[in-house]
Amino acid sequence: MMDTTSPASRILVPREHGTYGELLFPMLSVMAIGQPGRAAWGLAVLALGGFLAHEGLAVLAGTRGVRARRSHRRAAWGSLATFGGLAMIGAAWAWPSLTRETLLMTGVAAMLSVAAVALAWFGREHTLAGELMAVVTLSGWCAPVGLSGGLTPAVAGAIWVTWAGVFAMATCAVHVVVARTSRRPIAPVRGLGLIFGAATAVALGAFVNAGVMPAHAHLTLIPGVVAFFVLTAAPIRATSLRAVGWSVVGVSLLTLALMVLVLA
Repeated sequence: MMDTTSPASRILVPREHGTYGELLFPMLSVMAIGQPGRAAWGLAVLALGGFLAHEGLAVLAGTRGVRARRSHRRAAWGSLATFGGLAMIGAAWAWPSLTRETLLMTGVAAMLSVAAVALAWFGREHTLAGELMAVVTLSGWCAPVGLSGGLTPAVAGAIWVTWAGVFAMATCAVHVVVARTSRRPIAPVRGLGLIFGAATAVALGAFVNAGVMPAHAHLTLIPGVVAFFVLTAAPIRATSLRAVGWSVVGVSLLTLALMVLVLA
């Protein structure tokens, strides 16, 4: 990934490493479980292109600072054109194969993306609320991709809910680590993470009772729940954020493997 602070940069990409996983892991799960065809691959390219175009848009909007906008204006326009063009190619490729159901879900994902961009525009991107919005938005693109790959709306929705819950817990855990280092109160953020975990478990239970998900679907939550309790209980500080980030990647891989094992 190129550093957008370098004047030599010719193309800009999102700098938040965790957001790549929030988009790609859910999408990989529905691709592995379903049978992706033209529409699914086209929507995946649309989502990826839109995600990658965000950094150029952020620089042009000034949310990366006046200096970045002045120094990287040309690169930002180039990145926006390149990745925006990629997104449009994906949309055009998917369009002939989209059903009304998939088109509706794509519209929901697109509206969430607009809301997330609006939060970033007003400087809320790196707040807890902004990061949780990103979790819901990025993981949400797995739903239209899953529908296009032959999954039912209920199964695609259940997968979205699971990933959103796992990433929301991880986001809250990281904020607990940062708050512990800066000596801010951690109880509210920890409590919010517990609420997300409990809500996801309840939602999965409802999907199981409805016959949408198999009885052992709750297994997919185990890595995320364990990681949340370890990160929020252990005396981990912000100096270890790199290790924390890699642990979240490991949790995501385990969740992906369990999800494919349970649902494929």
